[in-house]
Amino acid sequence: MRGRPIVLIDDICSSGGTLEAAIRLLSAHGGGPVDVAVAHALFSAEASRRLIMAGARRLISTDSCPHTTNTVPLAPLIARTLKDFPAWA
Repeated sequence: MRGRPIVLIDDICSSGGTLEAAIRLLSAHGGGPVDVAVAHALFSAEASRRLIMAGARRLISTDSCPHTTNTVPLAPLIARTLKDFPAWA
């Protein structure tokens, strides 16, 4: 892990405490740049700031919940999945 890029993935982030602790732990053990991806971003601007201050290089999330970190649209994935789902045929 030393010096290697890291991606932390979380389903729901509300306070950011778990991710913040993980980022600090990884950084303390020599982990490289840490990017954070969240499915449902419920965290505040203050939590975003804490994650960045802990060492996160980038925060991204899906658009399932409106947030400043939304970069991954879910509609195309859901539409494709529904279209290809055998039960709908």
